[in-house]
Amino acid sequence: LLAIAAVPMLGLPFAGAALDGASAWRPALRPTSATEGMFWDLLRGRYRLRAMTCMMSALFSTIAITSAKTWSYVHAVSVVGLSPAAASAMLLAAGGLALVGFPLGAVWCERLGRVPTVCCFALLLAVTIAWSFWGPPVNASHPILWLGVGFCGIGLATNAATVGGNSSSTESFPAG
Repeated sequence: LLAIAAVPMLGLPFAGAALDGASAWRPALRPTSATEGMFWDLLRGRYRLRAMTCMMSALFSTIAITSAKTWSYVHAVSVVGLSPAAASAMLLAAGGLALVGFPLGAVWCERLGRVPTVCCFALLLAVTIAWSFWGPPVNASHPILWLGVGFCGIGLATNAATVGGNSSSTESFPAG
């Protein structure tokens, strides 16, 4: 999976030539004073409530998602009874498939908007967390498939919501 993820780096030499055209934007990126563009500026004035909302949302969503993702292996092995090798392979495959969430989130952001994308995928995230940890049923013939679908859904929803959340947060503040 790491090798596949590294393939776009082959295009860096070609991208460098295209990025040189962005030199017209460079003056706008430089602060005009020593304090302009500082992080602390977000906590003063009209952006304070928005910045605090974004930071608290990021904190709480990270806590919720991290706890669900870190418990997945323990749940698969200790509760469901999968072998450690099967649980590892299932989580690796589910995580690889979940990478589709990034481009899916980008498409949904452009079609539905940033906030609706986050809301839709947050709902999918809640459903897939419940699916994963309240299952599989005791008499399930292939519990690894049940968990694989659930954990893939958790990763996909997290990745898509991340695209929408980061885009929304970035666009909520001035570029400086």
